[in-house]
Parts: sequence; C-alpha cells; structure tokens
Amino acid sequence: MNKEIRVGLDIGSTTLKAVALDDTGALLYEKYERHYSMITEKAAAMLRDIAATIGTGDVRFAISGSAGMGLAERLGLAYRAGNLVSTDCFYGDDGDLPESRRVNALWAKMGALAVEMEAAALYCNAARA
Repeated sequence: MNKEIRVGLDIGSTTLKAVALDDTGALLYEKYERHYSMITEKAAAMLRDIAATIGTGDVRFAISGSAGMGLAERLGLAYRAGNLVSTDCFYGDDGDLPESRRVNALWAKMGALAVEMEAAALYCNAARA
C-alpha cells in the first residue's frame, strides 16, 4: 500500500479508541473498547489489529487521551492534547457530507481535535427530562 495512512489512537482512563484514514479521508478502521487498566497490552493488541486490517504503508500516528502521554513518549509518537467540540449536529442540517467536512475544518482551524456527539445529547436529554 503506497498511500499515506493516518491513525489516531485515544487512550482514556477506561477505554481505547482508534481510527485509521486513508489519504482521501476514507475510514479504514475503527474500534472502541475498554482496557481494564491493561493499557500497554490492549494498545499493543489494537495496533497489531490495525496493522493486520490496513496492511503496510506510510503511516502517521497521533495519540491523545488522559493515559496516552506516557505511551506516546515511550514510542516516540506525537501526543495531542486540546479541546473537543460537543454538538448534536454531526452532519450539516441538510445531511450534506461536504458541508460537514467544511464545518469540521473550521473547528480544526480553531484548534479542536475532535467533534463528539454524546455529551451534547446527554445534556439535551437532561434539559428535556
């Protein structure tokens, strides 16, 4: 595989999350699982699973999350810390994917690392309860 692959690994206090994208932004891999405080073992297993799924090529890695800094330092990988945006509108209101990419690019320009939907949904549900 000659294309550049981008892998993001988030290692939180209880879970591991990973995605791999090709050079067009297409999703090649995604996984979410609990690590049960076996961070190194579970992260290594997830990285092996990514390699088995996407094959070899030019790969760029970034690690984030509350438990990710130590692993990133040990592996010599980039560590990212920053803001997350919470919204209940993942795609544009018209459902247009290019519009959603434009909006996500604007969030990225402002330093947001990711857009998530769970917190916004929880707050909206609580406010309506």
